[in-house]
Amino acid sequence: MGAWVERNSRRHRDQPALLFEESRWTWRELNLVANRWAHALTQHGVRRGDVVALGLESRPELMFAVIALAKLGAVSGLVNSSLAPESLAHSLRVVDPSFWIIGQEVAPGFGRVFDGVPGARRRLYVADTWSGARAEEPPPGWTSLDRAVSAAGRGNPDSTRKITLGERLFTIPTSGT
Repeated sequence: MGAWVERNSRRHRDQPALLFEESRWTWRELNLVANRWAHALTQHGVRRGDVVALGLESRPELMFAVIALAKLGAVSGLVNSSLAPESLAHSLRVVDPSFWIIGQEVAPGFGRVFDGVPGARRRLYVADTWSGARAEEPPPGWTSLDRAVSAAGRGNPDSTRKITLGERLFTIPTSGT
């Protein structure tokens, strides 16, 4: 997936790749943003093979995170953020993440189940800039990913060229099965 985005950024540079509400990213822009995310995640310790639980509503940052993780060879744990606490905790235990990337819009729900889920203790927080809500600082013990992304480099990470088709890209738990 990461190599595919890089290829499309060369072949279809100025063609639309991602549309969200009134915003638009070309393939080139999408690749550059995903690269920033990949470099920021690397700075926070995400490595090839790590499973990262993604708790974000449907917004561009979800796609940026998935592509960035693919470029690093990490696994996106796509968790349904609207689950009731018990089902959410079950899904997170199934995903068994090393890291969590949690959006401001769902942080309270994830915060309620965090202590009951073994494993991941690294919580990365992404502010909600889309809903019109005021962007908030991360809760105590959570690290802002936004600052690292805005300061990160935009070049393609070397790791993308080392990823093979046989590596896991996603873990998608269902609630209760």
